Amino acid sequence: MNKIEKTGPLSFLVVDDEVSMCKTHKEICGHFFPSSEFAYVFNGSEALEILGQRRFDVLITDFSMRGMDGITLLESISDNHPMMIKIIFLGAELEEKNSKRVKKLGGVKIFQKPDVMSMWRQIRAICGGE
Repeated sequence: MNKIEKTGPLSFLVVDDEVSMCKTHKEICGHFFPSSEFAYVFNGSEALEILGQRRFDVLITDFSMRGMDGITLLESISDNHPMMIKIIFLGAELEEKNSKRVKKLGGVKIFQKPDVMSMWRQIRAICGGE
């Protein structure tokens, strides 16, 4: 995986329909990246709306959500946000065909819930945490 090169604080967008997961991500992100910018939304449509307004360095999205799932979100943003690091976070076991689609759409890593801490350690390695 390539490391992200950026001066200044990183910005993270988490997309998950579980409020508790969003809060957990925010807390852990603050631990690994204390000066980062962090936002979360609860579905793919809200993600598209906020991505239309501003840019983020890292997108972390749940795979299975009401309305627009994580893969559909990646399909919607892959052309417009090619430099963003895209991560899929799963609640259930990922099928092989979906794994290939995620990679094709620029998703750099796939994690299984509930291993949030391991995911953030790897994000720190990719992004050069503080």
